[in-house]
Amino acid sequence: MAVAETTVLVCDPSAGGLALIAERVRALPGARVLVVAPRCDDESVVAALRAGAHGYLLDTADRDDLARAVRAVAEGGLVLAPPIADRLASLLSAPESFAQLTGRQRAVFDLLAAGLDNAAIARRLRLAPKTVRNHLSAIFTRYRFTSRADAVARARAAGFGRGKPLAA
Repeated sequence: MAVAETTVLVCDPSAGGLALIAERVRALPGARVLVVAPRCDDESVVAALRAGAHGYLLDTADRDDLARAVRAVAEGGLVLAPPIADRLASLLSAPESFAQLTGRQRAVFDLLAAGLDNAAIARRLRLAPKTVRNHLSAIFTRYRFTSRADAVARARAAGFGRGKPLAA
């Protein structure tokens, strides 16, 4: 297996390091970037990965961990510091929270998860069809659903749509 050029950047993504990451990725297409930073808050990690980083370690990593990370990133892997990996695992395993939905959005979302189409949702909630479309558009945008099927699947996984819908 060919090993790509790996760059280890010791930087703080929130303090100008993002430009360094993007510059390195742009200057050497195919280069692999491992960030070694003083903190691992969600915003910094996500920004670094979006800028093109392939790994993210804390600057407290020991020499052996750093060497393993460089090899793994060079070989095409993604390396995340344990606190980042733990956070990601908990986010992926926890039921999605839809706490930001308004009461009306929650009702629309529940009926969507129950399998009703927009017209049936509008009749059930005594809303104009355009109002239902507007609520669904806001929900789809906020939660970045890729399709109606994606929205239904994630809603059902979170416990929506379990009540039996009445005939529409």
